[in-house]
This record gives sequence, C-alpha cells and structure tokens, in this order.
Amino acid sequence: MEKVCIELVNIELSFSERTVLDIERPVLDYINERSDHEESKIRSALHAMGFAGNDLKKNVRQISGGEAIRLVLCRLFLGRYNVLVLDEPTNFLDIYCREALERFLKAYEGTVLLVSHDRTFVDLVADHVYAIEQQQVKLLR
Repeated sequence: MEKVCIELVNIELSFSERTVLDIERPVLDYINERSDHEESKIRSALHAMGFAGNDLKKNVRQISGGEAIRLVLCRLFLGRYNVLVLDEPTNFLDIYCREALERFLKAYEGTVLLVSHDRTFVDLVADHVYAIEQQQVKLLR
C-alpha cells in the first residue's frame, strides 16, 4: 500500500463567514493585514470580487452575507495558505465574481480540494476530478 504524507504549513478553517468576519476593520485593511501581497494586487483581487471605491472603506462587520462570502474568498486566495478546501464556492456569486473565482483558482499555486455540483465550473478549473459513488472513490479525469 502506498503512503502519502502531506505537510500542511498553514491551515485556515472558515465555518461561518459571520464568525470569521466579526471584526471592526475596513475591508481593505482587513485583507492587507492578512496578506503578503502588494496593495495593488489586493485592490485588484477585491475589485474582481466586486469591492471598489467606498466598498473598500466599509466596516467588515457591516457587510452583507454575499459580500462576506466574496471577502472570505479574497482572503483565502491572497493569504499565506498552501492548501484550500472549498465547499460549493460558486454559491451566491454573480457571473462576474464567478469568473474572477475561476481566474483565482487557475492561478493559485497551492493545492485545492473542491466540492461542487457545478460541472461546468469544475471542468474549467480542475486538473483531476473524482466522484464518490457507493462508498467508492473513482477518478473521472
């Protein structure tokens, strides 16, 4: 039997965007404090996820549920993580944010474990696709 060892350097668990984002900071500062990227790249990622102009000054605690999901995705892709586990990441995203998510995933240099029922999305971003059927894991591609 082959054994696989994976070293996890940084782990981020986001169970609820509300508990993760219960903080009194502007959106831009919140991401800046959690990323090693240049501010121009941070602003670009935030803009791609629908945060522009005065949105960057909004207090994180006051943003809507949809904005919270988009902000958590930005934080994950701009953070210091080498493994991401995403459960239905396209839920609640409009077409523009979904396309931005596709670009982020394609450019992400770490490992992504992704669960999605959106086959089109999976086909666009996944290198390998597995299905779990009848308690068996099958490689689809």
